[in-house]
Amino acid sequence: MKKKICLSWTVALTAVLLGAGMFYLLYRNIRTIKDQTCRLSQAETRTAVLNDSLRILHDSIIRLNDSLYDAQFFLLRYDGNAMRYLEKFHGERPGWEYFIRRKLLQTNPPKGSNPLIPFDGINGPLRFHNVRVLNHKWIIADFSDGRNWGQMLLEYEPVGRDSVRFGVIRALVYPPEPAE
Repeated sequence: MKKKICLSWTVALTAVLLGAGMFYLLYRNIRTIKDQTCRLSQAETRTAVLNDSLRILHDSIIRLNDSLYDAQFFLLRYDGNAMRYLEKFHGERPGWEYFIRRKLLQTNPPKGSNPLIPFDGINGPLRFHNVRVLNHKWIIADFSDGRNWGQMLLEYEPVGRDSVRFGVIRALVYPPEPAE
């Protein structure tokens, strides 16, 4: 009988231990599932935030491409018709835009104002700084004396292989800003 009781206790104890072990495993699995569900939820939230950021970046890229297209629209190098005109009537030259810009900047004398600029400098000589060759006929340029500045629209015509004739279409100078 002692053996039977001992065996019963052993079986009961084993059952309790197995039950406790199963309960512990079940508890751990539930806890693991809850942790992974929480992590999954956090990952979904991060994914949603990243998708929103990606959408914003994509929209920004589209706007920048549009801006770049607009900025390049009035540039000689992107105007096929103007380039064909120059090549047809004035010969092929790699870097037409650079050549014309350089020729205009070379009209800045070492001393004094540029003779193409129809204004007198207040703070020194007026000279061209930024030049944009718009097409096969026109240039827009800005000029300054270091403090005062203006802009002008010029026409140009290549003369021969190494020269360019410039003419002023319209120019403006901005009123000087008051001294501080």
